[in-house]
Amino acid sequence: MPVSFDRAPLVELIAECRWGSQPIFDVAANPQPVQLLNFAGGTKIEEFFMQLGGELYQAGFQRSERLIPSGFPLLPNQPVVRYRSNATPTSSILYQAGGGIFSVHAVPPYRSWNEFLPFVEIGINALLKSRSESDSNQPITSLTLRYIDLFDRDLTQGLSVLRFMSEVLGISVGIPESLVAVSQTKEPSSVNVAIVLPIERGSISVNVADGMAANRPGIIMNTAVTAKEPLAAEIGAIVDFLNVAHDIIHGIFIKMTSPIRQAMRPRGEENQ
Repeated sequence: MPVSFDRAPLVELIAECRWGSQPIFDVAANPQPVQLLNFAGGTKIEEFFMQLGGELYQAGFQRSERLIPSGFPLLPNQPVVRYRSNATPTSSILYQAGGGIFSVHAVPPYRSWNEFLPFVEIGINALLKSRSESDSNQPITSLTLRYIDLFDRDLTQGLSVLRFMSEVLGISVGIPESLVAVSQTKEPSSVNVAIVLPIERGSISVNVADGMAANRPGIIMNTAVTAKEPLAAEIGAIVDFLNVAHDIIHGIFIKMTSPIRQAMRPRGEENQ
């Protein structure tokens, strides 16, 4: 079976899809009034939330939570409602929805991609059944699979941020002598590195920085694969891309973290 880790650094796994042409506004660059999806009393998006909640309820996700109170104006691509299950086996899975956005999240105890994927399929099927008639034919304009890992002190083994990035993850960062000359130390106390590369079906981004995740300090690695082209609003096309994205991210993670492989306590054999 594929390798897994008893001490995996994963803190969250997210499959996210967006649709529509709703812009993301930068107030500093464009100080125009922000376009809102709806105001108090708007019914279209509320009907979507209710329909989606009903579909997920039948799948066992019977708790819903408003992240934005009813009556407040909603921004594009902003999560508004969260759906969860009370059952222990599915307590680590949650769904979030907003105007033009839907995501599936897994948090520890996360076990494997094969166990997570069926919940992605449940969520996507519920989404496709729940979108309004005007949205139902719109393609998925953005599809992303994201892994957020936290390497805490047990996995960094006392290495500084810069040394962990270089000696473990293989990311080298050069510090100009002009900066070192005015610093009290030769190594930075905080580092944030972002890498974006094109791949055949989209792009892969890796962001590494020191910080906090799951209320714990450490070194955070945020890895995401995003589709290059819009996808048909069909479960097969969406799942196919997510499987490809998973294989890419998993392969990169295994290679980048090989120096601390034993510290993560691997189980199973890696598929060749």
